[in-house]
Amino acid sequence: MVGNEIDVIMLDGVTHRQRITIGVMCLWEDNYPTLNWVEWAGKPTWKPLAFMGWAACQQAGIVVKPFNEWLKTVDEVRIVGKATTDQPTTSS
Repeated sequence: MVGNEIDVIMLDGVTHRQRITIGVMCLWEDNYPTLNWVEWAGKPTWKPLAFMGWAACQQAGIVVKPFNEWLKTVDEVRIVGKATTDQPTTSS
């Protein structure tokens, strides 16, 4: 998972594409200690997926709102593959 990217599409149309770093994964594990990553990744649920997007944005210095407030501004969150040379790491 580390090295993959996550797209966070906001309701206003802005898309943030961020790398999933070890820091993002550690925040995710701290907030979802009972989830097994391998099992969850096979059948992801919405809140942990959204939290991963929030954590990735926060680690990049994008998010300023607390998680539950930020959720109201998000349209979609999706994990994408590892970055290639033609994919931007951040869009604002």
